[in-house]
Amino acid sequence: MLCWSYIYACFLFEGVPLIGAVITPQASDQLPYDIVSMVYDQDMDRVKAVMDTYDVDVQIYPMVRVSSISGNSSLQQDERSVNTEQGAYIGITEDTYRSLKEALGEKSKDLDLKDGEIYTVYQQNVSMPSRSLDYSGSRTGNYLRFGQPLFYYSVDRKHELFQGHKETGRERDLLIGMLGEGEQEHLVVFSDEEFERGYTKIREKNEENLPILREKEELAREQYLMEHEDNLTDGPTNLILWDVPKEQYDDVVLALSFLEEDHPIDRLFDERVGNLYPKDQMITTVREFNVGDMAIQAVAAALLFVFGLFQIYSKTESEAAAIREQDLFLLRLGMKEKERKRLMHRQIHKPFWISAAAGVVVEAVFALLTFENRSYQPDDILRYTIAAVVFTIFYYLLWEIWLTYMERKIWKGMGKQK
Repeated sequence: MLCWSYIYACFLFEGVPLIGAVITPQASDQLPYDIVSMVYDQDMDRVKAVMDTYDVDVQIYPMVRVSSISGNSSLQQDERSVNTEQGAYIGITEDTYRSLKEALGEKSKDLDLKDGEIYTVYQQNVSMPSRSLDYSGSRTGNYLRFGQPLFYYSVDRKHELFQGHKETGRERDLLIGMLGEGEQEHLVVFSDEEFERGYTKIREKNEENLPILREKEELAREQYLMEHEDNLTDGPTNLILWDVPKEQYDDVVLALSFLEEDHPIDRLFDERVGNLYPKDQMITTVREFNVGDMAIQAVAAALLFVFGLFQIYSKTESEAAAIREQDLFLLRLGMKEKERKRLMHRQIHKPFWISAAAGVVVEAVFALLTFENRSYQPDDILRYTIAAVVFTIFYYLLWEIWLTYMERKIWKGMGKQK
């Protein structure tokens, strides 16, 4: 049935993504804190001076940078070379996970993680498809390492450098905000014991090598990397969340700008990953992403819909002659005009509504899979359901108007024929 292809395409391929884009919260709601910063131990004295100078509320948590072999699903994997876009995430403990939940008035899950197990809290909005931490193609789990991405390593040693981890669970919850365009800066929860080993190792490495890096900069980093297949330093170890009075916001951001200026190497791996995320700056980035996503989904849905209208027009026009001949035959048999109109209405509208019912079923099934796959919260599901009902009614109303127009056009042609 021809109508089925239109309903299926619009609902399965565009209906769900479009609704997801529609219900995406505004940019400011995707960023719960005024400033998010990642700080080296060596910079904490300067950061604490900022805290003492301004009337700010802060939360400080231990963290480590965590990287994966491949953080981009769109890149073709080459087992013989180092991936140019590795995953760059934030490793935290179970205690930190619980505290971040409590800070936003949410209930945390009891994770009880063991070595080699992780729980991921994805920092992305409801319109984004589900993702993984590692796209290296391994069937045994996510290959991760404590530290920043590596520009160079012997590929045959990658499973020594990156350890396999089993993801015991996942959720989508903006505990610190969508900082890495929904692809980087996700929260990876480790068991306290495993986290402590990585945390201690990185702090010791930074303590030993950061003075060397600051003195010799890029040359020292490249030399160390080639000799040790490891980074000279491996990123900040303090996650700090700031609530700042509006009148002091610009001054605090300026006072913290050294976190980026003093560590330019930290941005070499990925421009989206940094040490300082001011909310005003991130609102612009998130808003641009939301608007772009909405525009893409809306244009795609509109093109499919218009294409469907012309296809229905062509199909109905091709059947018009047969419908007219049928009506003339029924007229000669003595059938009343009202009955002939009712018969033609059924012939034109019934196939559509059969397909429409099937489309609703497909949409519902796909939506349920989306809820599970994207870890929708109850309020997300409610907003999605309301938007889906409105969208479906409006969508089918447009189709009904178009079919009624075609029906009247054919009936008018019959009048001329008689």
